[in-house]
Amino acid sequence: MAVTSFVIFLAILSTGFSFRQQGILKKLDQNIQLDGRNKKDNRHIIVNIPEVGKVRGRIDSTQWSNKILYEFIDIKYGESPSGALRFKPSVPAKPWKNIRKAFTSRGGCPSLQDGMSLKLADANKERDLEDCLFLSVSTKSFKTQSPVMVYIHGDFLYEGSSLEAQPGYLLEEDVVLVSIRYRLGPFGFLSTLSSDIPGNAGVSDVILALQWIQKNIEAFGGDPSRVTLFGQVGGAALINVLTMSPSVPKGLFHRVIYQSGSALSPAFITDDPMNATKDIARHGGCKNLEKLDSLNSCLLNMNVSTLLGAFRKHGSLHSQMGVDGSFGGVKFVIGGPSGILPEHPGKLLASKSYQPYPTMGGTVKNPGTFILNEIFLNNFNETILDDVFDGYGYIDYIISQTNGADPTLAWKKFAETELFTTEKIKNGSFYGMLPGLIDMCGTIAFKNPVLLAIQSNAQHLANNTFLYSFDYRGESNRYENSEDSEFDVTPFDLGVSLTDENLYLFPWPWYAVLSNNRDIKIAKRLVALWSSFAATGRPKAPGIPEWPPMTNETGPYLKIGEVVTIGENFLNEYSITVKETEMGNNLVNDEYFENLEVIDNGDEDGSGNGDNDYDVEEQEDVSKGKQKKRRKRTDSQNKIEANGNLSS
Repeated sequence: MAVTSFVIFLAILSTGFSFRQQGILKKLDQNIQLDGRNKKDNRHIIVNIPEVGKVRGRIDSTQWSNKILYEFIDIKYGESPSGALRFKPSVPAKPWKNIRKAFTSRGGCPSLQDGMSLKLADANKERDLEDCLFLSVSTKSFKTQSPVMVYIHGDFLYEGSSLEAQPGYLLEEDVVLVSIRYRLGPFGFLSTLSSDIPGNAGVSDVILALQWIQKNIEAFGGDPSRVTLFGQVGGAALINVLTMSPSVPKGLFHRVIYQSGSALSPAFITDDPMNATKDIARHGGCKNLEKLDSLNSCLLNMNVSTLLGAFRKHGSLHSQMGVDGSFGGVKFVIGGPSGILPEHPGKLLASKSYQPYPTMGGTVKNPGTFILNEIFLNNFNETILDDVFDGYGYIDYIISQTNGADPTLAWKKFAETELFTTEKIKNGSFYGMLPGLIDMCGTIAFKNPVLLAIQSNAQHLANNTFLYSFDYRGESNRYENSEDSEFDVTPFDLGVSLTDENLYLFPWPWYAVLSNNRDIKIAKRLVALWSSFAATGRPKAPGIPEWPPMTNETGPYLKIGEVVTIGENFLNEYSITVKETEMGNNLVNDEYFENLEVIDNGDEDGSGNGDNDYDVEEQEDVSKGKQKKRRKRTDSQNKIEANGNLSS
């Protein structure tokens, strides 16, 4: 259907309307009309989506050149997956007759990050908390046929929000940006391998949203024949699933970008979801766990906050058990009636029926700092456990947390040959092993799964697969450490941490919006690379070397830093933290360990008789800190021993 047939109205306030805005209106298509009835102090635009309904969006501008853009936030694409539709594949939203608000955010899909507010809303029955299948669209023109970039948010499939995909940077280029809300945690990924709770419901949401985009994106100036999916971590893994699933209709998308994630990560895959599902149900108060009909009925009728609370308790109690034992309800299910993954992703990628796509993907330099930080804060209880673990104990624990079982001992051999000297393992101190532990976490959880997915695609589609390492360290990290440590410092810096690329693609979170010229230069480079790939399948940016496609199993690849270079062997990135430490670029925070020595050398009672000369107040702080760390160390040791992960 021709774009000119869409009826578009503009509703702009009469109060506070600037001369600049009036000039903008003259440049708009003649089908856009002023609506003097809107007296609110805001700017709105109304678009009629044929066979769907009208939505009222808002007018904004890009971050750097102040170009006008139009945002439509949380357009409904699916019916509420509540009641009988909970856990089921999503169904299309019904058309509407009234004008629906699309200029402010609606509630997101239930997740742990909204636990308290959801509990209150659930108790008061304020709204349907599961009515969350919305997508947002941002465009600069309704008349063009611009490439469409569809963002699938990540955060490990149990948190995150489509609202992080703010358009201020990417819409400096001629693209249409779409971001999708999908069901998270147990609502999107719980499974009993039955028709009542088949699993992979969150994947079905994204498939439905992509079908909506194919039918309706022309209304926003988008080209349905040029749709690129991009996402980070869990979002990247979900995209990877879409490329291999036989349940995905052909033609829904045409290019993909993986940012630090793929479906080949053990953390995202299970073929045996029942034990975790039963444990979540038990924490939610279900009684008959062995009878499938009773189990399904209990989970289907559990209120939102109870299910989230059960999911939280299950995860926290199983965190010490690693990938094999923790956090059910956040994994793609192999097999079962959903049909999304009939076989393991590795087999699907290797099959002759696998459909490759022009692909771009990679990781940040130090993704392992995110995982190790979580382990330190939550599993180690913010303590150094040198009295619990020896060198091999630390290695085995990291493998269990990131990979699960290591039957071939491949990861242990990798640690022994590439990351740690015999002396470091023998010494076994957390301080000495930190760089290698960071690389272990990053390589097992992110770098190796991404490389395997990229390799598979390159084998099927030569000269159309592009690999990168994002090496630029700016002022902020995507995940700031908000936890208070004993001395307001942690054992290591985050470096170029997990999904830091997003800082340079979206002006979000608000406290990390770029403000210095150095960071903005990198952002413009990333925006050019990502958007040019979406437009043509070839990533390009001014002033950098041409990005070569992969021609062998490990490269070449682009190293995106303040200076852009070409790397030949991506396996070099597997031990980058160790190598840079040897060169003097150390992520280990010496101040933290110096403060530990102060505590360990301080006296027990704060009497001033220890090895350090402090005043009384400082002595009291040291004594309290020492007692607190002892309690935390004991708690950590008890949890680890209880789960059988203590080194012998």
